[in-house]
Amino acid sequence: MAMQLLGQGKTLMALMLLVAFEMYLRPGEAVELCKRHVVAPVRMAGKQYSTIHVVIRDQAGLRPDKTGTFDNSLPFDKAKTEWIGDVLLRKAKDLKKKGDRIFNFSLDDFRKSFAKASMSTVSSGRLLRSPVLGAFALQSERSIAGVDHFDFGAAEANKVFSASIPPVSSRLQWQHILHGTNGRADSLHLSTSSLLPWPYKLLTGGQNYSFWPGPLWPNCSSTLPQFPFVDIFAEKVFFFEGESDLKNAVYHDCGAGCLYNVETDPGEHRDLSSNPEYAGLLASLQHELSDLNVKTPSEPGYGNEPAVKVCLQALKTSTYGPFVDADLFYTEWPNGEQRPSPERAAKDFKEIMTLHKMLSNKTSRAMMTRELYSQMTVDSGTTCSEK
Repeated sequence: MAMQLLGQGKTLMALMLLVAFEMYLRPGEAVELCKRHVVAPVRMAGKQYSTIHVVIRDQAGLRPDKTGTFDNSLPFDKAKTEWIGDVLLRKAKDLKKKGDRIFNFSLDDFRKSFAKASMSTVSSGRLLRSPVLGAFALQSERSIAGVDHFDFGAAEANKVFSASIPPVSSRLQWQHILHGTNGRADSLHLSTSSLLPWPYKLLTGGQNYSFWPGPLWPNCSSTLPQFPFVDIFAEKVFFFEGESDLKNAVYHDCGAGCLYNVETDPGEHRDLSSNPEYAGLLASLQHELSDLNVKTPSEPGYGNEPAVKVCLQALKTSTYGPFVDADLFYTEWPNGEQRPSPERAAKDFKEIMTLHKMLSNKTSRAMMTRELYSQMTVDSGTTCSEK
């Protein structure tokens, strides 16, 4: 894609694309890079200062990242791509003021040029035999993604087992990505309690972990809200019981339905369910969700039962799962770690099997859960040590 932009004479756009890709920057972050954000190597200052760095979210910009941190330093420290840093540094040195932008175009201009380059790439077939895409032809979206959007596996299984396995509900997206259009006209069945017919979203029943946090949460002053439950040995233990208590929990009860327009209200702050203008839409979506829940097979188990194989795998390799049935995936033992003696391994094995036996019994598991819960405090907020 960078070559296509270069072919169109968009040299700086090609450079910005390479910088964004190498530094994992959003286009909106990359396009705002200034002279002060590019730091040249410092000789005799140590290995960490021997390469070109890009500093984002600097103090001068007064905008920290999502964790509240300023001055994130990103190095061009890969041998194959350090040349990108060299080019970027030369461009930065040509600028006079520290606040001068390196890329003299808007984000909207970049999007238009990128879309044009994308269409040119696909229509001309210039990415044939591309090692990035791993495809030998760009005749369809399958060539670009490397997979087909149709679930042939589910279709074949239905023939063999006379079952009704629903196919993956996928849609072709390439043209929609290029043109900024909606790639799904029908509703997306998110779960048994939620439905997304763009641009609306329906939520029903209790929604755990549903609240609007501040820029930094939890923090030293955030004792509320609290998480509604803890998971102990795959048993959910709820902190709250009464309705008044739930007001202090990271929880929201949508009842028969909360309705949001996620296009105009992506943070889901304005519930439209009580607005008479949306009464018809709300009723229609509630009926559609109920109908989809009936037609869709029940959710499979998520492996909540104790899996002793994970622990036994760790005895052999000191690595916990998740691939308990893939012995060839693991090395025999990590380098630098000391293998336990046969006596210690035998003792660990015995303890694991004893614990597994207890956890496999629901009564014993409930007793252990209550015992651990009794040792916990209801306060799940962040505790700060006093200095």
